[in-house]
Amino acid sequence: MALVIGGYYQGKLDYVLSNFNVCNDDILDCGSIILDFNNCFIKNINEKKVICNLDKFILDIIDKGKNIVALFESNVGRYSISSFDITIE
Repeated sequence: MALVIGGYYQGKLDYVLSNFNVCNDDILDCGSIILDFNNCFIKNINEKKVICNLDKFILDIIDKGKNIVALFESNVGRYSISSFDITIE
């Protein structure tokens, strides 16, 4: 797994698309996920190679007053973390 970090609007996603063997269909954009807390499963997550905007996803959950640790712990078995090649923060 590669972790690409940097400031806002620094071209991280463009860098990943240019330097890794991925395309737009390989990206899970967590900034656009609308989460139903009664059914937290994210469809097709194991088909993705890149996680983008995970920080926005986490902040959204916290802003809604939910326990982020409990949410991740209750869903960790649903996803194959090894399927992700790149995480962009």
